[in-house]
Amino acid sequence: MAVVLLASALSSASGSELDAHGVPVPTAVAATNSFHDTSLIEDLAGRWAGQGTALYTDGSSEQLRCVAIYVPEPLTKASAPGPAEMRQSIRCKGSNMELKLGGAWAIRNGTIAGTWTEETYSLAGKLTGRAVPAGFDLKATSTFADASVVVRLSGCTQDIVMTFSQDVDRLHVALRKC
Repeated sequence: MAVVLLASALSSASGSELDAHGVPVPTAVAATNSFHDTSLIEDLAGRWAGQGTALYTDGSSEQLRCVAIYVPEPLTKASAPGPAEMRQSIRCKGSNMELKLGGAWAIRNGTIAGTWTEETYSLAGKLTGRAVPAGFDLKATSTFADASVVVRLSGCTQDIVMTFSQDVDRLHVALRKC
């Protein structure tokens, strides 16, 4: 099983707790244990960029550059509260690896449902999960490969931990949007 970690070096501020996945949770979020669908979408919105290293199951590694773009979509019904909706694009490139991930998902009352695609390898599937106080816990499934995805936000930094069922062992990337 492979692990992908998009970890921000800036999110490990002193006083932060670690969640069940070992990802830092901002002290203010951990203390209040509160979140709202729309505010999480707003915090994620924008362009994020970072550098990283991919570690493969055979022990080899390579450096990567990644850019993530998250675009909030209008609510489905103007007269009634609807789910917060998001479109995303994540591109990572190294000397041997290129990932072109996309997704469209909605969040309602903390529950996330949508779809994902990967253009380089022609993969697609379902995305399900839930919002947690500092981000999202997701499951990306398809007929070829599955991934567990943990997203944590802290100010202008983003931490993502992915556990894959194929090829890549671990990927470390620091993402920032400010």
